[in-house]
Amino acid sequence: SFNASSNRPSEQSFVGLNLNNALGQGHMEDFNLQLGMSWEADLWGKIKNTKKLALAGLWQSEEYRKAAQTTLVNMVANGFFNLLMLDYQLDIAHKNVLLSDSVLVMVDMQYQSAQVNALAVEQARAQRLEAAQLIPILEQQQQQQEHALRILAGSFPGPQQRHARLADLALNSALSLGAPADLLGNRPDVKAAEIALQMANAQVGIQKANFYPS
Repeated sequence: SFNASSNRPSEQSFVGLNLNNALGQGHMEDFNLQLGMSWEADLWGKIKNTKKLALAGLWQSEEYRKAAQTTLVNMVANGFFNLLMLDYQLDIAHKNVLLSDSVLVMVDMQYQSAQVNALAVEQARAQRLEAAQLIPILEQQQQQQEHALRILAGSFPGPQQRHARLADLALNSALSLGAPADLLGNRPDVKAAEIALQMANAQVGIQKANFYPS
């Protein structure tokens, strides 16, 4: 800190007369420069626990980032397989429409030859319409899933390219039941909970140290 002051006493006063005679000036200047330093001895571990608390908060933020990343990967994977499933369902729907067309033609020919009545023709036509109504519904769901995948990937909504089909993917049939506890300990949410416990312990140490003098 730096302080400066100037004092001008009255020229008729005793101090003013002596000042003028001694220094040849009618004012006094005072300059003061102070430099101070203080430190705290960490006798009770308050600073140490504060450091642990801050470092644990950093680790917890990293685990939250991993959890968000894992959730994003999971959503993308589920959306991709859902899109392949919709493609497969749409292919089946188109085949059903073609099959219904063939059935309708065959039933209509039977009706022309008086082998069936008009009710059979109307039933075949109704089945064909029911199969055709499923196609726009699946196409809408397919488009919505494509847009969702593009948004999750950080792109604008639009068509999504596929380089595989659902029938071409090989699935592992040998699945093990259960998971070791050590493997579950690697989950980001579990680690974040463990770090939260460490932060709570450090906070308790800080509060206890505040009871003692610094």
